[in-house]
Amino acid sequence: MAPSGVNDAGRADEGLLARWHKDTNGSVASTGSADAYVVAANQTLSAYYDGLEIAFDANFANTGAATLNVDAVSADTIKKHGDTDLAANDIKVGQKVVVIHDGTNWQMVSPLGNEAASVDVANVFTATQQVKSTDAGANAAPIFQLDRESASPLANDILGAIDFIGRDSVAAAVTYGRLDFRITDPTNLTESAALEIRTFVAGTAGVRASVGDGLWMAGATGGDQAAGTINATAVYDDGNQIHALQDGLQTKVDATNGGANDLTTIDFTGIRSDARRITILFEDVSLSITDEIIVELGDAGGFEQTGYQGSVSNAAVAVNFSTSFQVVAQGVAAAGYHGSMILTLMDASTFTWIAQGTVARDDTTSGAVNSIAGSKSLSDVLTQIRITRNGTDTFDGGNINILVE
Repeated sequence: MAPSGVNDAGRADEGLLARWHKDTNGSVASTGSADAYVVAANQTLSAYYDGLEIAFDANFANTGAATLNVDAVSADTIKKHGDTDLAANDIKVGQKVVVIHDGTNWQMVSPLGNEAASVDVANVFTATQQVKSTDAGANAAPIFQLDRESASPLANDILGAIDFIGRDSVAAAVTYGRLDFRITDPTNLTESAALEIRTFVAGTAGVRASVGDGLWMAGATGGDQAAGTINATAVYDDGNQIHALQDGLQTKVDATNGGANDLTTIDFTGIRSDARRITILFEDVSLSITDEIIVELGDAGGFEQTGYQGSVSNAAVAVNFSTSFQVVAQGVAAAGYHGSMILTLMDASTFTWIAQGTVARDDTTSGAVNSIAGSKSLSDVLTQIRITRNGTDTFDGGNINILVE
């Protein structure tokens, strides 16, 4: 090249580089509208080619699939993730957008304007995702953080959630489950939160369990009952309900007041239908003369006075059951009796109960200790128990209670 031409060639090269730089640094504002972007390039373009890069300042937000037309060459579709049409707000107003032509479409390589609400696993990731740390220390790793940076946190704020979405029988999307954390106390130094487990049951979504200081299940009143507690309406072991003992202890009855101040009958009614064991407790219970204390079982049809089997015995005498469970074999006037009789459900289908117990007089004479063993099948579910006597005596001392389990 002649020396006189070097200056002009250098200036031409500088111009080419400047025009390319302007077309790729995002300073060129687009025109167009309705998802059709238009850019006037600084370079001279008569055709697109694989690898052509353009960067522009978007003049409007897209509402769906969009195209880009540079220098009126052609309006080619803008794709994300290689082959996916844009979704609304993938490009926002004023966003610097970088695209590269692949010979057919423009591929958007700059970050999307909105964070995707969902990710098509089949198109972006493999079906199983793993976050791995090779840290051999004691620190937690890896850590996945959801940070709700609120300037005014309040109790019941949801800190973040993970939704589990599937399809129903008509291919509608359903959030079958959700895990989230809820603030229960945002106060500095006493901050507290609860993990909530939400599921879809019978077509309705709701919180089914919450773990905070304690654990509670849906349906239980009172919520979290504090550290070390489980609050639920019921607990089951292989289909059989388990009850806490304190829930089954009834109110102690003064035997001298009887069931209605009649001094002859003490009834415990409203016994729950799922009871499996009932303990009748006697504390210094006595009758006025020499009748014997007896127990009758009842259901919705009333107290039954037939079909009792077994016996009660002491060192002096034994008595077979017939019309009731007899607690003492031989009554002694004004003697105080102490002990218990346990009723255990043997067969729920026949409403059969087994009785066993030991009741002793408060003295050391022969016949003071009574042993009880027997059975009784009711007509229906046991709902009531009567403690009375087999004659005309009245109660003149002591207390009686039952424990239902």
